[in-house]
Amino acid sequence: MSMRCFLPVCFTTFCAVLSASNLPADDLLPEDRSEIVYVAGSVLRSENSLCVIDLGTAHTVRPDHRLAVFRMSEGYYVPLGQLTVVSGEGTRSVCEGVRTQKGDLVLAVRELHQLKTGRRHREQVLGREVVREPRRRFWTSYGNVELAAALSQYERRYPGWERSRRTVAGRLDSENLEPGRTTRLDQLQQQLDLMRRYYRKDVRAVAAAGEHWDSVMRVLAGSTARAGHQLAENAVLEKAAEDDDDGVEIAAADIRTLTRDRVFHLEREQQNVVAFLVAVLLHEKPADIRPVLLAAYPQTQFPGLKDDEELIETIQLMLAELAAAAEPAL
Repeated sequence: MSMRCFLPVCFTTFCAVLSASNLPADDLLPEDRSEIVYVAGSVLRSENSLCVIDLGTAHTVRPDHRLAVFRMSEGYYVPLGQLTVVSGEGTRSVCEGVRTQKGDLVLAVRELHQLKTGRRHREQVLGREVVREPRRRFWTSYGNVELAAALSQYERRYPGWERSRRTVAGRLDSENLEPGRTTRLDQLQQQLDLMRRYYRKDVRAVAAAGEHWDSVMRVLAGSTARAGHQLAENAVLEKAAEDDDDGVEIAAADIRTLTRDRVFHLEREQQNVVAFLVAVLLHEKPADIRPVLLAAYPQTQFPGLKDDEELIETIQLMLAELAAAAEPAL
């Protein structure tokens, strides 16, 4: 059976009374609002490289949008890679990309300037469904309720996002996202926020955490951080072209390899966090790494690492080893 057949025909019967031609319009926010809003959902069904997720136009997810996907393992989230939306409707989308399984976490980000007001968003989504409705023949009560709930959640939360001046204004969750997973999701979100800050100004930091983190951050950084990352990449290339000394630039792969060798006793995702932080420390060059690490660990999925005194000493030795390897040859 084609994965497109998995899409439930969900919609609200009250849409039929609306007409796309008489919908009032509100202005979009100014372009300088770069605060992030997360959109979170889950995989409902999966078959090979295709899957159905519980996010759709009601959650600002539309065809050709890219999404990041994670899997819960041993109490924390592991990045898998990217999905691209093939088709969708109010609260469902068909995606293709990395292989998934039921229950995997799907994330997207929207910068606030990309979002419409609650009323404008609701009217736009319902207007699109009105156009789609004549081609439909079946309806489900569950779909009606789910679409109405998703639009209501967006409209209810939008004023708070608009008032917020935090880097992360909030989150929009699908109705099917299990409440019990929110604590772990909050920790993942904190780690993503930390990674975004350094993704914007350091080309090595996220790359040192591995290709899967690099892949998902290309989706979850947001357009402003991606632009900063591009500027940082350009600066590195320019410096390399102008440098006359014989110093060796420390690559993300070198940081990752050394990390796996020195902290092999840690779990793989813990190693990824350590490699990321080593890259951050190389970039920041603090006089004392201890306060930096103690502040950073609670912002990751592994806050307990702050109690590992031996790890701090190991990281200090790693930094010295990397610095020595990068010194110009005599």
